[in-house]
Amino acid sequence: PILAGFGRKTPGRVACLIWSSSLAIAADYALLALVGSATFCSAVDPNILASLGQTCSGGWNCGIVLVAKVALVVQLTLALPLRFFVARSVVCASWPETLRTRWLVAASLVLIAATLAAAPLQLSVAIGVTSSIGASVIIYILPALIDISVGKEFIASNILRRACSILSLVLGFTLLLAGTVTNLMGAGVGG
Repeated sequence: PILAGFGRKTPGRVACLIWSSSLAIAADYALLALVGSATFCSAVDPNILASLGQTCSGGWNCGIVLVAKVALVVQLTLALPLRFFVARSVVCASWPETLRTRWLVAASLVLIAATLAAAPLQLSVAIGVTSSIGASVIIYILPALIDISVGKEFIASNILRRACSILSLVLGFTLLLAGTVTNLMGAGVGG
């Protein structure tokens, strides 16, 4: 959605958007990991809201718990439609996009997501599988596929680049499969 809003999509602006977004996300994750680990270590449940407590005994903790719960509802309310928009756009990219197609794909995505959400899995397994698939696809598989499809002509200077893309693709699928199987077997969550 942000890239689509660019007036002039010059290579420099697109590269700047990608690098600045990646750096902001990396800094955010590093800060969250550092502060969370230093503050709570292993005293946190997989569902962070369960760690905050179900009842409020008064004091500053009540306000923070309420803010965290409201922020989660707002984040899910605003972020999930954007994720479905992106997923629907990717799925419909090779089809003629009609109103009926958009509605069918959107309804199918929501139905699949709701069905998977209702599955009797532990939260840690669901998050582990989602993370292994999402990270593998975003970090290794999609960039490799894009690079391979963009540079279709074989030029001597592109051989190393294509070899790296193919290696990234193979590594991505290997990590996707290994991470998914490990999480489903319970080895990734201690058990």
